[in-house]
Amino acid sequence: MEGYAATRRKVATVDLDGDYFVRVKKLNRLEVEQAELALSDNLMRQRVGDGESVEASMKMDSSAYRTRMVAISIVEWNLDGPCEALKCPGNHDRWPVDEAHVRAMDSADFMSVWRQVNALNEGRKPAERLAFRAGGERGGDAGDADVAPEPAPLRA
Repeated sequence: MEGYAATRRKVATVDLDGDYFVRVKKLNRLEVEQAELALSDNLMRQRVGDGESVEASMKMDSSAYRTRMVAISIVEWNLDGPCEALKCPGNHDRWPVDEAHVRAMDSADFMSVWRQVNALNEGRKPAERLAFRAGGERGGDAGDADVAPEPAPLRA
């Protein structure tokens, strides 16, 4: 018996030019949380204004998030040869799967892989949200949240 996790496992292959491929998986919640850590540098910057106001900001890095999502998602790839962007010495039979080598990918190839990773890990599709509200009712969109509908107002 395979169990719950096996029923959620999805793998897709992105074919690249030149007989190269990247095989990616759908991530579990823990893996997504690991990628989300790359979104922010976790530093709060505060600037005090006129003595009463405080402005806070945080640096967001969506590029680092996408890179980490792709790196964590890769099950297998056959990228090989010298890695000029990283100045890797010699010829690799196969590039190691890590964030540095994901960053070294051709931009168009990276975007093809990112689109597949994003598609595998997206929430409900718009048509599903329109067809089913939270709680399974047909006919409207209550978003992706699993919340109970508001109760009807009491009549006096």
